Amino acid sequence: MKNTMKLMTVVLISTSVLGAATSFAAGETSKATTEGKVQFTNEDNNEVEPPVNPETDPEGEVVEPGEEPGGEQGTAGPLQINWVSNFDFDINKVSMVDKFYDAKLTNDKKTKKPLANFVQLTDKRGTGEGWSLSVTQKGEFTSEKNILDGARIHLKNGNITSNLGEETFPSMDLKETPAEGAEEISGQGTLVPDQKLPLMTATEKKGMGRYSLYFGKTTDGSAESSVQLEVPGNIVKYADVAYTTALEWNLESAKPNIEE
Repeated sequence: MKNTMKLMTVVLISTSVLGAATSFAAGETSKATTEGKVQFTNEDNNEVEPPVNPETDPEGEVVEPGEEPGGEQGTAGPLQINWVSNFDFDINKVSMVDKFYDAKLTNDKKTKKPLANFVQLTDKRGTGEGWSLSVTQKGEFTSEKNILDGARIHLKNGNITSNLGEETFPSMDLKETPAEGAEEISGQGTLVPDQKLPLMTATEKKGMGRYSLYFGKTTDGSAESSVQLEVPGNIVKYADVAYTTALEWNLESAKPNIEE
């Protein structure tokens, strides 16, 4: 009797389960909600970012600027200057009249094509604090013999590009009024020795990513004359000596003040 009872119990349970399965398939549904999650950090995020062609960003075409006139990379870190061009105004004849000399362009070693003179930076801190970029000429052009008193570097046709959309762009601080009563020109400025020249400013929640300020375009030929050195004719110039100056490019973090 025990054995029969056990068998009947098993049969009854099995029948009940099969009945429930049939009922579920006919009309019931079951749902579950899961979570997707990702997080980012800037800890140990100190790789040096390679420069990309500023005129083709956001494509991110990595370039290898040539050694002449070359350029420099800033200190590696979450906020860094990727690349900035040297300004080489070539070898010129001694002149007794005012002259403008164009800075040479660097060729990309890979494509052999010219690159506009540019400064490029990356903000991968992930904080949205903002930043400012400026340049200071550290003294007049000097040689072992004398000073080029009054020589001035002019920056023209400044353009901003990024790997992100225009809504993230910093403001263009490089602006100049060429004459009294004239309209202010954006993307243009003159370096005065030992005076800071503002270039770009990213306010809160802007400027996160890669940004370039380049002078003129190689596609229309304007890059060739967008960085110029103006040298007065009425100053002494010695032949066969190099006149040099240092340009200090400064990328500074803004103070955080973000509303949550």
